[in-house]
Amino acid sequence: MTDQKELQKLFKQHYRQMYRLATILLHDDVESKDVVHDIFARLLDGHGDLKEDTVESYLLTSVRNRCLNVMRNRQIQERVERLYLLDLDATIISTEELRVGELCSGILFEEELKARGSEHAILERIAEAD
Repeated sequence: MTDQKELQKLFKQHYRQMYRLATILLHDDVESKDVVHDIFARLLDGHGDLKEDTVESYLLTSVRNRCLNVMRNRQIQERVERLYLLDLDATIISTEELRVGELCSGILFEEELKARGSEHAILERIAEAD
């Protein structure tokens, strides 16, 4: 039952109900339309075995499952983005710590050179005095 005319008939009969369910689950009009259109596109490609007595159940179950996939993919994407931002923050902090460390070690190095310079000057004075 995947004839194009039969699918048009099913689309006209069930689109509203399928779209409404998708919108309730996803809270996003564009994604809801995509879900419903994807289901009909798969049926048009010959995927799915439709029987007249279970068509409505099949279509609504397909919407529910597809919406669950979309929500799962959203969560995964959000988790990846969050981890990326945490990693980016850690990198920025590490870079800043490195810069601070370099600055501190540079300051310490300058102070050490100054101290050695003054030690060297003292040693020169002692050597001259002898």
